[in-house]
Amino acid sequence: MRLLILDCKKFEYKLDHKTQVADEVTEDLMQGKYDNPLVIFIAIEEKDNEEIIPRVVNDIKGITRNNNSNLVILNPFAHLSSSLAKAEKAKNLLNKLAEKLQECADFKTIKSVFGWYKQFLVDVKGHGNSQLYREY
Repeated sequence: MRLLILDCKKFEYKLDHKTQVADEVTEDLMQGKYDNPLVIFIAIEEKDNEEIIPRVVNDIKGITRNNNSNLVILNPFAHLSSSLAKAEKAKNLLNKLAEKLQECADFKTIKSVFGWYKQFLVDVKGHGNSQLYREY
């Protein structure tokens, strides 16, 4: 599992076109706009399994605490790895991670849709913990 974590002033997305493994979406999910989120671009890899989820959750909790974040956006992003898990496994692990993060009372978690090419507007803060990368 690979994560690119950005502490943002603003984050916007607009769905452009879907892949063969794309989630079906309603009109309200076609675009989103958020202020001050912690955006996590995430790639699920072949080697990943449920056992790493508690470690990932603990790391994200620590990063949100350090950055005073109250909104986490999980955004599937296949471009972080050349060893991707099959779509079904990736969706399953991403959903399990999102569920565990949604149990955290200190911040809200939103999971972006899977399998879509998206347009992004990303305004990243410039402090020492605003741009992080993790591999599990």
